[in-house]
Amino acid sequence: MTLSKRSITLAATGLLAFGVGGLGGCGGYKPKKFDISIQPRTTDTVLVDLIAVPKDDVETKWMGLDVENYFSGNNTVRASNVEFTKTYKFEGGATQQVQINRNDPIWSKWFKTRPVLIVLATSGSLAREAAKNPSVRKARIDMTTEYYDADAFTITVKDGGIQVDPPPMKKPS
Repeated sequence: MTLSKRSITLAATGLLAFGVGGLGGCGGYKPKKFDISIQPRTTDTVLVDLIAVPKDDVETKWMGLDVENYFSGNNTVRASNVEFTKTYKFEGGATQQVQINRNDPIWSKWFKTRPVLIVLATSGSLAREAAKNPSVRKARIDMTTEYYDADAFTITVKDGGIQVDPPPMKKPS
């Protein structure tokens, strides 16, 4: 069987298009490393987990997660993601800031395949606030060029919820 020059060109074009799309990441975005600051502004002791997750798991597995159960000490989701998690405990009234820079070894696990950072936090004041609004103990941060031009952001955990500055905002297409 002989292939025409046109068939070979079409096959090569298809492979090239697949290769560019397949290697370029989901939806054309590119994963990005950031300098991340985490700072508490709570009256109670707070426990904070930063977990890098695959984009496909965000809505199905993470945003509907029961945060109280997650931090219960016997949660399989938390246990199965420990290698992709940074955990911090801040004493009540503490104001120290923690940094994760772009050279931190955690990026070797987060970068490329887990482009979404989920922030989960628990404290007495957050639990009380969550009774009114369960989402105050969760934040989603897409760590891609699609959402951020900046090279850094700050996560502030307050008695009333989690704040990300600058907030992740999808760029207009």
